[in-house]
Amino acid sequence: MKTKVILIESQKEVSDRITCTLSNASDIELCANYNSTVSGISDINSEYSGVYLIDINCIDFLKHVSKINKKAIFIVSADIPDIKGLVHSLLAGASGYIIKDCNEKELIDSIKNISSGKAMTNLSTANCFFYKFKELIQNKHRLTMTELKVLQQLSNGASYEEIAAQRNVSLSTIQSHVKKIYKKYNVNNKKDAIAKGTLLGIL
Repeated sequence: MKTKVILIESQKEVSDRITCTLSNASDIELCANYNSTVSGISDINSEYSGVYLIDINCIDFLKHVSKINKKAIFIVSADIPDIKGLVHSLLAGASGYIIKDCNEKELIDSIKNISSGKAMTNLSTANCFFYKFKELIQNKHRLTMTELKVLQQLSNGASYEEIAAQRNVSLSTIQSHVKKIYKKYNVNNKKDAIAKGTLLGIL
């Protein structure tokens, strides 16, 4: 059985490329193609029970239709892997999220996998989000070079006194650095700080 799709896309070049890909797919039927403008959206059949491949700019339409049409499946397409856009899409009722410039095979596989409940995105989009989340976490917990060196010395078993002597600073200075590390990592002891640093890949 073919997977039936309605495409809602604002960018003509993207719309033409996706239309060509879906039209040539043997197991997908492109039922309609709409421009995601106010006038275009008003013409869309909100009772359609297949897959809506919908531009991220149409979140309001997604919110409206997902409330009245429980049979439809919504896949949001975006230009870039945006964490906020992903969250808004899922909260609005989307079943999946993909990046518009994915290749033909990824696009077709994504539509089939998401519509059957096997996945929420494709591999390239998932990888993009993985690195986005990794960057977000690392930035949030970024240590200064001094704090990093202190944490590395702690992980190697050095005591506060030994670190202070090696760095030629007072014990209170090292204690201050450690307090800042604990605060950034939201931990209360040396063991957890070292574990967090290891998890983030800095140790």
